[in-house]
Amino acid sequence: MRFTVLKTELIAPLMAVAGVVPSRPALPILANVLVRCRGESITLVTTDLEIEARAQAVLKSGADGEFTMPARKALEICRNLPDDAVIDIAVETSKMTLKAGKSRFTLATSPPADFPGVEASDWMLEIKLSASELRKLLEKTQFCVAHQDVRYYLNGVLLDIEKNLLRAVGTDGHRMGTCEIAIEGVQELKPRPAASQDTGDADASGGHQAILPRKGVQEMVHMLADMEGTVVLRLSANHVGVFGERMTLISKLIEGRYPDYRRVIPANQPIHLRLDREQLRAALGRAAILANEKYHGVGFELGKNQLRLSARNPEQEEAVEEVMIEYSGEGVDIGFNVSYLRDALAAVESETVEISLSNKDTGCVIRAPDDERNQYVVMPMRI
Repeated sequence: MRFTVLKTELIAPLMAVAGVVPSRPALPILANVLVRCRGESITLVTTDLEIEARAQAVLKSGADGEFTMPARKALEICRNLPDDAVIDIAVETSKMTLKAGKSRFTLATSPPADFPGVEASDWMLEIKLSASELRKLLEKTQFCVAHQDVRYYLNGVLLDIEKNLLRAVGTDGHRMGTCEIAIEGVQELKPRPAASQDTGDADASGGHQAILPRKGVQEMVHMLADMEGTVVLRLSANHVGVFGERMTLISKLIEGRYPDYRRVIPANQPIHLRLDREQLRAALGRAAILANEKYHGVGFELGKNQLRLSARNPEQEEAVEEVMIEYSGEGVDIGFNVSYLRDALAAVESETVEISLSNKDTGCVIRAPDDERNQYVVMPMRI
């Protein structure tokens, strides 16, 4: 088979699917991208057996057919071609030739029949929403997700779906981020199985919960950056899928029961501080320079009209930052992981940030003033 495609058409979809390709594939074929030509379009598919990404481009000319080629090598070749390059690809039995201008590359191919796919089960429900809103929802929570925790259900973002609300939750047991957006509603595509607390089934409140794995979330955020307008989010008992006009990503879900995140959010906190977000973030950044490299602790001492930040390390070095605030209540002396505080402040989209506290044994809540749709809980630590 042979086809021609513009670099400007091919590069974006190739970049969109390349991130799914594993760095150390369990099977050699997983290092490849499946290329499928039909009519005037070309579809690129990659998978790591847990996630499958698809993206389409428009052909300049060509015949129907399919083959697989090394994903990362093909991407690097395309990246380094001139922007106005016209790419001509000819495929034989076990190799392909890629030409563009005076450049010529010969790459090994593998039979498309050997390329595996993620077998998504029947979709149970779908939600239509904007690509930008879904991306924001995931971006605001994914950095709170645990890294290879033995509590496997913490290694992903929870999607909690109610009738007109979609909420994302991420936590590693030391901090938690929640973000929610309004949706027009949920369309039931087929009857659900008997309600349970397991991932992918209805929760006790009659909603629906699913845990998206970390890598699936990362690739979804990456792909959504190139999507515009409305996308469709679909869920089954075992899979989640995001479907756009020219891009699709399907990921397996994490099985398990997510903890009741609502109980983590402290209630009735009497102390509410409003500070300049960038001023506080900069002060924490300076204090962090001398924080213990292992624990990253920073002291958070609240006194009359003043917030005192302090950090120490085993070399007996110390950093002190003072931030003037309006406060006349009782003093509070508490410790936090400075990296967690700075991450939360970076995710809050307002010039002013509100921090709610109770005592040294209770976590703080960080949010934009009067906005509970996106908030972060950081648990205290001993320093």
